[in-house]
Formats: sequence, structure tokens, C-alpha cells
Amino acid sequence: MKYFVLFLLITAGLTVYLNRAYAHIFSFLNANNPGSPLTHMSIVIPPSTATSSSRLTYVSLGDSLTAGAGAATESESYPYRLAKLLAEKHGAEVTLDNLGQPGANTIDVLNQQVPLVAALHPDVVTLLIGVNDLHYQVPPESFEKNLAAIVDNLSSTTEHLNIITIPYLGNSSAFMPPYQTYYDLQTKRFNNLLREALSGKKVSIIDLYSLTREQAFSDNGYYSPDGFHPSAKTYTFWSKIIYDHLDY
Repeated sequence: MKYFVLFLLITAGLTVYLNRAYAHIFSFLNANNPGSPLTHMSIVIPPSTATSSSRLTYVSLGDSLTAGAGAATESESYPYRLAKLLAEKHGAEVTLDNLGQPGANTIDVLNQQVPLVAALHPDVVTLLIGVNDLHYQVPPESFEKNLAAIVDNLSSTTEHLNIITIPYLGNSSAFMPPYQTYYDLQTKRFNNLLREALSGKKVSIIDLYSLTREQAFSDNGYYSPDGFHPSAKTYTFWSKIIYDHLDY
């Protein structure tokens, strides 16, 4: 009998801890969330050479990571930094249309962002989505179906469609054990689902997860004050990685 009582006490204590650790994630984010800088349509970034007549349009789709949450201004977001790299490296005037919206998941991108893309006539498109699908516990089959539909709809708008994997986001200040490990495993799982959904489709997949995970663990300046979204420094780091692997 005493072992049964001990089991109940341990179970109850573990349940309370897990509930509080899970609630801690959201209370920490809400307490420290700096919001997202405003993103605007058609930001024009001049070419690196004044005499260049080349022009290109870059459209970015996604959630708060694309909108630049954690950065002070939109010029610190990874799409802006990437557009600037395109302007510098290609000597072109780059028009950036950042359609990223905080809180968006794959169905939001499909229904709200994708319909806007064709009219923008993009030369290159990036999509970074999935963090909210993961946290909202979107069924895997729905996640895969939405991704496939997004790519199918975008395939006629550009020859240069780049899908970015979900990055590692697991700051120990926000994610108490075992949730840091749990969400890391979920991130890997959803990235595998992403690859399965896009298998055989004409897209470039940029593995941001593998290329940034080590730094996310070791760099104290990786996260913004909210402990979840990247810092401006990290968005710059991301933009360089994405540019190096960009299909354009």
C-alpha cells in the first residue's frame, strides 16, 4: 500500500512540474516578447553599383521568424539582410516583399500569403514555416498537405523557390526540462515531414536547422530578450547561411 501511495505522490508531483514547466514557456515569452517590427510591401534596396540597371524581386513568406520578431527594426530581419546580400552580390536593385506574419502556420501561408505572390512577379521566393504548426500540434498529415499545396501554388510564380527548414529554438531560459529535448525532437520530426512532403518537387531545401543548432546552444547572444526569437545578430547569421545555399 505504501508503495502505491508513493507512486501516486511521485506521479502527482511530476504532473504538477510538467504543467508548470509548460506554462513557464508561455509566461516567459509573454513577459519578454518585444513584438515584431512592422514589415512593408516593396522595400527597394539599391544596387551595390550606381550604374547597375539590373532589378529583381524577392518575396519572403512565413511566420514571426520571417517578420523579424526579436529584431528592433525590419532592416534587422533575415529577409531584409538577404535582400541586401542579393543587391550587393548581384549588383541589382532588389525589391523585397516580406509577407511574413507572426503566429502564421502552413494553412495561414496557403490561404493568406500565397494568393498575394503571383501579382508581385518574384524572381526568388523563400518560405520559412512550421514552428507554429509544431506548437499548435497541427496533425502531421495536415502539415504535409499544406506544404505540398503551398509549393504547388508557388511553382508557377518563380523558378527559384527555396524552402527553409525549421531552425532549432530551445533556449534553456524559456524551455525547462524535458521540453527543451521534446521540442528539439519535434523540430526534427517536422523537418522530416517537410522533406517527405516536398520529395520530388522542384524546390530547393535549405537546412537551417543543422547549420545553426550548434551556435544556438553555444552563443549567449543567439536569442532576443524574449528568449525564443533570434536576435538581430542571429538574423544576420541566418541571412548569410540562406544566401550561401540559395537557389538563384
